[in-house]
Amino acid sequence: MIKKLSLPFIGLLLTISAYCQERPFTAGVSVGYIQNGYDAKNQISVLPFALYDDARFYIEGAQAGVYAHKSSDDHIRFGLSYAGNDFEPQDSQNLAQLDKRRTAILADTSYTKITPIGGVRLKLAHDISNTHNGTQLTATHLSRFTYGQATIYPQLGVTWSDKRYNEYYYGVSAKESARSGIQSYTPKDSLSPFVAVSVNYALNDNIAIIASQRLEWLDSTQSDSPMVQDKLASTTRLGLGYRF
Repeated sequence: MIKKLSLPFIGLLLTISAYCQERPFTAGVSVGYIQNGYDAKNQISVLPFALYDDARFYIEGAQAGVYAHKSSDDHIRFGLSYAGNDFEPQDSQNLAQLDKRRTAILADTSYTKITPIGGVRLKLAHDISNTHNGTQLTATHLSRFTYGQATIYPQLGVTWSDKRYNEYYYGVSAKESARSGIQSYTPKDSLSPFVAVSVNYALNDNIAIIASQRLEWLDSTQSDSPMVQDKLASTTRLGLGYRF
């Protein structure tokens, strides 16, 4: 299924700001192949993105906000983001009678420390759109390597998600169970590790190809859900950006 406005994991394309770099405005478009673990068809998303970073403000695709503090050693940010899973019941033969799950608007704060062995980021995010009212805390190690025209940004980390987040995206309510015949399920909070890599290849001073891959291993409380078919969630993206 093609989703033109779906924005899950768009931040994966945008790890270029990992080291507090200022950058001019960049805009582009990306195509993504998303396997979120659900017992449903995989998603193809086509969407625009924008990048901007200065001493006070930043835009990173589906994220935007302000710096409360920024130096060459660390930074503190406050922002809004559009994130989460998309689940369309019509995309699944077995889960067609469940309710739709949608992405949420999150308010977040993060602290990033630059060390001799890479950046370390802690990010706390909470739903403010009354979608799931859940909270997530993510710890990430970020690196950067340059080879000729290519800049590579590896990441590894872990995300803690609270019970409310998991109940919305992986739970099956009693009402859904009665309607569908699927056993009701109430997950707990979770801890999910992930790895990711983004590559920015400069074709010239203005145009760059951006590719990324993210893998996340669902916690057992998520993967044990009747909604889930695969414990490994994967997002692959390829984009083209123009720097103004």
